[in-house]
Amino acid sequence: MNNISFEGFYPMFSVLINYWYISLPAAIALLFGSRWFPKIVVSTIGFFAGMFLIFPLLLQVQFIGDYISNNPSSEIFFQILTGLVVAAIVYSIFKFVFFVGGFIFGAFIGMWLWKILFPSLTNFLTTNFPNYQLPDWVYYAFIGILGLIIGLLAIISQEKTMVFISIISGAMIIMFLGVYGLLKLTSGTFGSLNNSANGNLVSIQMSTWGVLVFFVGMIILMFIGFRISYRPHKH
Repeated sequence: MNNISFEGFYPMFSVLINYWYISLPAAIALLFGSRWFPKIVVSTIGFFAGMFLIFPLLLQVQFIGDYISNNPSSEIFFQILTGLVVAAIVYSIFKFVFFVGGFIFGAFIGMWLWKILFPSLTNFLTTNFPNYQLPDWVYYAFIGILGLIIGLLAIISQEKTMVFISIISGAMIIMFLGVYGLLKLTSGTFGSLNNSANGNLVSIQMSTWGVLVFFVGMIILMFIGFRISYRPHKH
């Protein structure tokens, strides 16, 4: 039996498992509701990132880790607080990030097109306007305008991008919790796991069958999520 280890993700997995009553409803919302409340989806993804990715990193800072160790009851408070802060940041810069990414992509396309078009443009100007020299600013204006157009298009199409990311995230979290429950109920066939005394995940190994169940289930959930999200509205 070929086992696959996920050791690097244990801190995030432990949080997902220990606070399943938060992660599971949020994952269901991500999977099925992204089209109807994209702003909430953006905040939810930021909240997840804060709790399950940023907070474990903050624990690596010595004085933060020491404080949490000495005050274990405060851990959930600071976890939620980190999630809320990251959610607010992601929500506030979401459109800006989409625009910047689109602008940079458009600018690169502009530079690439300019290299293709510039020889023909220069030849045309030299033939028809022999005394005219193309100003340097035209190059920057060309890539800037194209970058601006692509950036605006990225903002316009952000809903589809958000739906895609949301559905994948929700399906992954739901299937992880499902496979974790399956491993607790069975032993050997789908893999094995080991938890510490405080409930944190020490090790998890998924067999070939476990990985197959995870990905097949994830594909099915994604299919359902996309079908629901892109179902025509009834008027």
